[in-house]
Amino acid sequence: MRSDLRPAAFLTAQALASLLHAQSPVLVPMGAHADSIAELASMSRPSQRQVQWQQHGFVAFVHFGMNTFTDREWGDGTESPTTFAPTEFDARQWARTFADAGMRGIVLTCKHHDGFCLWPSASTDHDVAASPWRNGDGNVVAEVADACREHGLSFGVYLSPWDRNCKSFGTRAYHDVFQQQLRELCSDYGPLFEVWFDGAHCPSDDPQIFDWQSHFRLVRELQPTACIAITGPDVRWVGNEAGKTREQEWSALPLDDSGGGAFEQDRAAWQSLWRLREKCQAPDLGSRSALASARRIHWWPAETDVSIRNGWFYHASEDASVKPKSTLLDFWFSAVGGNAVLLLNVPPDPRGRIADADCKVLAEVGAHLRATFLRDIAADARRRDSSSASEAWFGGEATFDVIDLREDVAAHGQRIESFRIDAWDGEAWSEIASGGTVGMRRLVRIEPKKARGVRCVITGSRGEPKGVALTVHCQPEKPK
Repeated sequence: MRSDLRPAAFLTAQALASLLHAQSPVLVPMGAHADSIAELASMSRPSQRQVQWQQHGFVAFVHFGMNTFTDREWGDGTESPTTFAPTEFDARQWARTFADAGMRGIVLTCKHHDGFCLWPSASTDHDVAASPWRNGDGNVVAEVADACREHGLSFGVYLSPWDRNCKSFGTRAYHDVFQQQLRELCSDYGPLFEVWFDGAHCPSDDPQIFDWQSHFRLVRELQPTACIAITGPDVRWVGNEAGKTREQEWSALPLDDSGGGAFEQDRAAWQSLWRLREKCQAPDLGSRSALASARRIHWWPAETDVSIRNGWFYHASEDASVKPKSTLLDFWFSAVGGNAVLLLNVPPDPRGRIADADCKVLAEVGAHLRATFLRDIAADARRRDSSSASEAWFGGEATFDVIDLREDVAAHGQRIESFRIDAWDGEAWSEIASGGTVGMRRLVRIEPKKARGVRCVITGSRGEPKGVALTVHCQPEKPK
């Protein structure tokens, strides 16, 4: 964008549209007014890979490896590969369990911080080939990838940038080890939907020692449809491991540089995203006030990770403390219904199977979700939609307790700042709920309500509101 452009406050809508052309990141002209910056944010768009990633909604996180057999959370890398010895490994059981729960993908911890690789890697001897499992011919990554394909799940890989086994960690030599491991995972296991780089003790942003951008370029080359998550340009950590989002979870976020390059190529652009990454635990990332000093606006959606147990790896002592259905549904409605993806960790036991207690509650969650969303009460309703409201009259009295709202972010970005839900009793509308952002999906849970109609009224928007898709549902029972 030319440096002589007038501030956005004085540009026509047509000029703005031609300048921006639905790009991300979007450049903010110098001197732009706060309202104009908010409107510019509404013109940021997700990439196709980001839309496809977020449509997964609910994904399994699988922590499985050396810690499963040592009863630890963080190994130190000195463990013997002979310790890894699952007795009844069954990736298909994992996939069946997760698909039945309503999950649409698996992200597998292919290498955790202890450095043990769940696939035979040319980069190290600290891998499954050195274990007694499958007589040294086993490959957990391959079996999980195959099971995902059989059960219609997407497959993603977690590769820890921290490696406590590799003696070259912290030097340039480790960069080459990591690059080799990443190349193997991105080359040998079919399409990936997500590549997950943990932030724990990860190498700093120093390309002389660990060139993050070269790793991003490798993923783009070998897995162009995969989102690079957590330490990467496509998906951010929501900022907690509690299964919840902010009340206002924006996907269009401010960068403090005005460079125009891609994050995997342009050093200044990546540094600006690194600085934003350091703010991921802030309570407000994308409000009008948070955007005030933006130089560019980048589409960076949130993923929230949480475990079904207290720990991330399996521990027999936690068998009696698996989170109940009500808690897991709270996670689901908060994250999936809060403009994010829920990454629920379910750790296999030393047999290599999902434990019975975990299977039971996941089956309950899946059954509850299917029953809730099997029918849209408003599917056959008389509808009237406008840019600022969506109305549905049922033709008779109906009971509901879930309102499902969605913006078409691919076409129009994230625009809605506030909304109100009203119920029609046959004579008048009355407010029953309200909220802020919508984005990809906002789920509003209320006490069961009997009404003859429902409407969503957009009360605040960035630029012209483009409407909202509305469906109405009823849960089979109050979650316990």
